[in-house]
Order: sequence, then structure tokens, then C-alpha cells
Amino acid sequence: MVIYTIRTTRGRERLIMENMYEKLKGKDNGIYAMFHPPSLRGYVFIEAKDKESILASIAHMPNIRGILHEEVALDKIEHYFAKKEEKIVFDQGDMVEIIRGPFKKEKAKIKTVNETKEEARVELVNSVVPIPITIKLSQLKQLESHND
Repeated sequence: MVIYTIRTTRGRERLIMENMYEKLKGKDNGIYAMFHPPSLRGYVFIEAKDKESILASIAHMPNIRGILHEEVALDKIEHYFAKKEEKIVFDQGDMVEIIRGPFKKEKAKIKTVNETKEEARVELVNSVVPIPITIKLSQLKQLESHND
């Protein structure tokens, strides 16, 4: 098995992969996988039996600009598969700032956290009467942790 890179019209990578899938599904064509990293526009990686299988599958397809001659080693593209997302953990008692919605820029204190629903029950700090609000964790920015 080999991995090659095809050059495409920028912004058409997904369309090309969908068209190739429709053209090749159910056939033994030597194509095993296709991958387009969102951060690398204009290119699609294709894993196949050999280069000729790729050339045959992309023949006469629009928006394809060619194939790069060099084979791609898996270790050169595996960083596109790694998940780099760091998850911020909110705990009861943490001070947060609301970054979206009608209470934007308000400071609040977390009362409870529901990890399953990715929500927190918070109380606004600067209000005269404590107002409990249920809000998505993605709408909160941690100011100080209760554990600090």
C-alpha cells in the first residue's frame, strides 16, 4: 500500500472525495482510503494499492490539478490525525466569565457542573439578587480555579 497526494482546486477537496467515492464504491479499484486535512487546502491524500490505481480513479475528474510524484510516508502526515484539543475542567466554586450570550462579560461562580450535558449552573456575582443560570461550558472562560 502507498499514499500519494493529489492536487486539487482549493475549496473543492471534499467534493472531489465525494465524487471519487460515488465513482468507485462497490468496485475493486485498489483505493483504500482518502483524507483531506482542513488546514491543508488544495490537497487530498489517497491510500491505494499503487500509483496506477490512483491515476485510473482520478482520470477525467474535474477540479483535479495532478498528482505529486513522491510517495508520502505515514509519519509525515500522522500529525493531521492527532487531536490537539485541551479540555478545560470546571469545578464547583470556580470563578468564570461568560463569553457569549445575553450575560456576556459578566462574572459568575460555578455552583454545579453537568459533564454529560456539558453545562454548568452558575450564579452571577455582581447582581443584587443572586441569579442562577444554566449555561454551556463552551460559553465560559475560567478566571480562577477553586483549587488554586
